[in-house]
Amino acid sequence: MKRILLLMITFIILFSTSAVFAVGNSIDGKIGSSYSMGPEKMGLDIELDYFYELDPFFIVGISGNLYWLQWSQELSAEEVSGNLNTKPEETFNAFMFPIMGIAQVRLVNFKESTGITPYLGGGLGYSTMSYSYYNGEKDVVEWFGGFTWVVNAGLAYSPGASSNIEFLGEVGYRGAKLTKEDRTADMSGITFHAGVRYLVDSSSRY
Repeated sequence: MKRILLLMITFIILFSTSAVFAVGNSIDGKIGSSYSMGPEKMGLDIELDYFYELDPFFIVGISGNLYWLQWSQELSAEEVSGNLNTKPEETFNAFMFPIMGIAQVRLVNFKESTGITPYLGGGLGYSTMSYSYYNGEKDVVEWFGGFTWVVNAGLAYSPGASSNIEFLGEVGYRGAKLTKEDRTADMSGITFHAGVRYLVDSSSRY
């Protein structure tokens, strides 16, 4: 835990320092879906990123996510008959909140001729997760947390030279093995996003 806190403090310091030398900034809003290996389910994934451009090719920032998984599980006849208050189907909810320091390499050379900017990214941070279910007697809410990392690749498309808007398509992988005491929830898996980037005084515009 101390290592994770130290890592997050280091990212905050680096992010604050880099902002002084930044030449522009941008905001990404994305929505999509992610797969988690633990429950083997797909869930809704919403992401908001804020970037500082150190130059048109290299960008650093901070990212916040809301990842929601819901799934149901049918109970056996023995489980239902043994308790009159038990529902024939149990519902589970997991709300995961990753916060990460992120960086991107944007290949802006292609933008002037095609309007398309390929990019590669990655990030490190921490996630907390609320996991709720019914245990046969009452509703239970448990909290998990742990180190989280992500790598991704995407394309940004600009509709015109004077536009501040770019449309995004992105695929990636998020690693997140969250723990609660001696238990582990593996929320790692592939991510898919589409969204919009707003360029705020950005030097990467052509």
